[in-house]
Amino acid sequence: MKSRKFDRFFMKELPGYVRFTVIALAIALVVMGMMAAQMLLMPLVWAVMLTLMLLPVAEWWERRFKRRVLASGITVLMAVAVGAGVLLLLGTQAIGLADDSPVIAEKLTVTVNSLRYFVDEQLGLPFAEQPEAFKAELMSGAEGIALQLSKYVQRTMTTVALMVVVPIYVFFLLSYRELFVGFVGKLTTVKNKAHTVHTITSASKIVQGYLIGASIEMLIVSVMVSILFLVLGIKHALFFGVFVALLNVIPYVGVFIGSTVSVIYAYFTTDIWYIPVLVFVFLWVIQIIDNNFIVPVVVGQKIRLNPLAILLVVVLGGLIWGVSGMVLFIPILGMIKVILDDSEFLQPYGYLLGDKESSIAP
Repeated sequence: MKSRKFDRFFMKELPGYVRFTVIALAIALVVMGMMAAQMLLMPLVWAVMLTLMLLPVAEWWERRFKRRVLASGITVLMAVAVGAGVLLLLGTQAIGLADDSPVIAEKLTVTVNSLRYFVDEQLGLPFAEQPEAFKAELMSGAEGIALQLSKYVQRTMTTVALMVVVPIYVFFLLSYRELFVGFVGKLTTVKNKAHTVHTITSASKIVQGYLIGASIEMLIVSVMVSILFLVLGIKHALFFGVFVALLNVIPYVGVFIGSTVSVIYAYFTTDIWYIPVLVFVFLWVIQIIDNNFIVPVVVGQKIRLNPLAILLVVVLGGLIWGVSGMVLFIPILGMIKVILDDSEFLQPYGYLLGDKESSIAP
């Protein structure tokens, strides 16, 4: 049952500009808090998402052993083993990429010289004078790239260090999950307790289905990309399969980055001119298959958000929490939409976030 007194007060007694100002200030405070408490909140949110994804596995073990703590421990150990195996595999493949550096350097030199000859012939800037002409620009660009790379490496190392506590969080969240549900229920009045618990449970199940489906989608995409690279004779096929699949989780941006890096690597490590073109074409064919067949069947429409809302939340997530924010903010927004749709005075905002099929008609 909904809190109609609060809805009536917020919708009728407060002017529209006051309601909008209150909501805008609340969003601004939440964003500032997420930025300030990033080191605490980011691993905790990762733990919540992983807990939702691993919950069916923990429940299966719990039915076997009849002990929740033991089942939670086994589930976390399995997840850590799988994650460590993937990281070890990717690390081994990444080390192998260093062996290609001489070939890439040679191909890069040839490419740069070809561009210099093009500038000499088409733009009239003599070949011999080009290094002096571009020296200042190259130094400036190199310094900027080095600075950004340093910041990115530092931020990535900080994120990796924070991820160490995630399995501990997951263990306690799995072991004491009913305690957290009861806590949410106690925050509300007795009259609204059942409704609140139902809303939170529904949002959790929707996100859980999305996370499990997205994981299966990643596995399928990684297999397809790996097979593509093996067929085309490009080295480190498994690495690029997992790399593209992981980036595929980030809508729009991830697909572009994964395809660009793959095409560039294929260009610098192969001597056949059409191989990079085939990589580009087939990666986008895989993306079309993923969007039109794999996602509807495997992921389904668990989180119904319109493309503009997804793009904005990906950009916002990147600004606040980097790559982690790009991945995490989509399921978070999905949970928020369920809560908005369940409140009478917040339904218009849920409608704004949803697609045409899922949104509640105004």
